[in-house]
Order: sequence, then structure tokens, then C-alpha cells
Amino acid sequence: MSQKFYAPQNFSDYEEIRRSYKLDQPEFFNFASDILDKWTAAEKDGSRAPNPALWWIDGEGKEVKWSFDELGFHSRKVANILSDVCDLKPGDRVMVILPRVPEWWLFNVACMRAGK
Repeated sequence: MSQKFYAPQNFSDYEEIRRSYKLDQPEFFNFASDILDKWTAAEKDGSRAPNPALWWIDGEGKEVKWSFDELGFHSRKVANILSDVCDLKPGDRVMVILPRVPEWWLFNVACMRAGK
């Protein structure tokens, strides 16, 4: 069995690293609409097998499973509240302080949606 060795890389020059790892990146990217909503649509039309978007289990074994559709639906509701009631605008900063609960993830996706 042959062993593969990789040459060490010098990470002291940020610009060199940035040039060597340049990827095709979209000008604008929003995880909620570009990934979550597209996977929801793919599950609905049958081109993607249904899987949970979030599967959370607490210390006592209580489970919460949200589909992509459910996470999308709830995150849109929270994003509407953040945008309308709280007057959140793109570029605003938000601090979410919650214990380790599924709603932490919901708020993160909602903030992504509200930030467009």
C-alpha cells in the first residue's frame, strides 16, 4: 500500500493563498433561497429523495425533525417578523442567544432570508 505525502504549504502570505484557491463564486449568494428553497422544490417534484433538513436530539432523547419544506416555511415566517416588526434591513447585525435548541438554527436561516 503506497502512502501519499503532500508538500507543506506556506500560509503566511494571504494573497498567495487567495489566488491559489480562487473558486467560481456567485456575486450574490443566500443559503436560504439558493439551497434550502431549491432542495425543497426538488423534493416536491421528486428529483431529490426526502431527507430531514434538521434532525435534533436533546440529552434525554427528544427528537425534532424538520423537512426542508418545514424549515423553509418557518424561517420565512420568522424572517417576515424580523423584517417587518423589527425593521431588520440587509447589513444589520443580529445577535441570537438561545440554548442548544432547534430554534437557534431556525433564527439563523431566517436572518439569512431577511438579509437577502
